[in-house]
Amino acid sequence: MKDYKTIGDAAHIFILLNATIFAYAVVMHNESRIFDDVWRPDGFCISNKAVQYFNSHDLCLYFDTIGAIAAGIMYYSFQHTAGMEEANELVKNNIFGIFAHGLGHGGLSQSMRNGIPAAQSQEDLFDILANASLLELIQKFGPSLFFWMLLLKATMPKESFRNVVGPLSVIASVLEIFVPPQFGFTYVQTILLLAFSLNQMSRPEVEKNKIYARYPIYVGCPLSVIAWIESTQCNNFVMGMGGHLIYDAYIVISTIIFYMVCWKDCFQSKVKGGM
Repeated sequence: MKDYKTIGDAAHIFILLNATIFAYAVVMHNESRIFDDVWRPDGFCISNKAVQYFNSHDLCLYFDTIGAIAAGIMYYSFQHTAGMEEANELVKNNIFGIFAHGLGHGGLSQSMRNGIPAAQSQEDLFDILANASLLELIQKFGPSLFFWMLLLKATMPKESFRNVVGPLSVIASVLEIFVPPQFGFTYVQTILLLAFSLNQMSRPEVEKNKIYARYPIYVGCPLSVIAWIESTQCNNFVMGMGGHLIYDAYIVISTIIFYMVCWKDCFQSKVKGGM
């Protein structure tokens, strides 16, 4: 019998270490030859920058939206299969997280089209906080809070909005204000991967089963590696594959594959049980 607890713990430790090392390298050694010169200024590998509605951020919006719909249909179709409860818990909230992720990229693309800087000076931000009305503050920071709430809920599906997800979303949204734009992707990835793996590792021992081991191996571990590939190989070949699209596409595809493999296991168990 496989030791799923050990396998899952090892996978999550890899994610934690990799995310931490990546964040350290990006922030402390951003000018290093390790990172691609095209990737470095934005912190994203952006293809077709001059083509409206077709740069990497737009492609991520389109792919994530279609992917969220496809994952939603899949979830709706298979959620009631016996034994799918744990997989349902992980995938259900991730569907909304994928959609929110796409909307975030859509917002970045719109800012590019309108010539709006990705980040404002701290003086401008403090001026907004001091003088803006409540409605203006909601319009300014509401989308970011919405983004964080859906994505953090996707990484910590068992936690409540009121006690954990909501407060953490507020903190993440406020801190993001002070993150330089070239570190934006790294900031988001680091928080989400750390939240995901720490939350999963804190689960009771009895819940550390095949699903616990499978999800990080299918989704989290490879995604951590893709961040390195994008940041170091942007101009070599990633740009030709849609740039940052490879990162978002992997989230969608791996989530669907994970869910289908879980459903296959449950379906086969049901068939054997009925023989």
